[in-house]
Amino acid sequence: MEKKITHVTLTTGHRRDSYVDDIDAQLYFKMRAMFQDAVRSDGVDFIDNTYLKLTKIDEDSYICTLHLKTKKGLCPILTTAGSKVMNVELWAALHDNCFTPVVTDRNKPPKVPFIADRIEVPHPDAVGIFSWTGDFSKCLGWMMLFPNDIAKRAIIGEQKE
Repeated sequence: MEKKITHVTLTTGHRRDSYVDDIDAQLYFKMRAMFQDAVRSDGVDFIDNTYLKLTKIDEDSYICTLHLKTKKGLCPILTTAGSKVMNVELWAALHDNCFTPVVTDRNKPPKVPFIADRIEVPHPDAVGIFSWTGDFSKCLGWMMLFPNDIAKRAIIGEQKE
């Protein structure tokens, strides 16, 4: 049976299964070092005028906030988190600490492993950024939850091209 991650958007309730083959090998190689740097520091400058803060909660879970850099400082626009094991505390926290309404049920976490995305402040300068956040959170999820699977897939994909 092929490994998959349940990918949920809390803001809309949209769900889909994510497979390692969904990740572009080039995206993996571009993002890997940035993600590693973000875990080791308080955050890193990312792409499209964004700043990335990433925390590895434990071996099985992580949480990440993508911020838009504005004249007034950092504005959170997306939180994405994931877990390989049932982490009801993480799922509940994603529902309890939010700026915008969510439609998913705090008491009904998805099947594991999961990636959960939550849109934060809908800043008008962030509209274009949301065109790539789905791919971003999928790639991050696979890297954080199943790093060996995504590395193997990326290397095989690179050899095919």
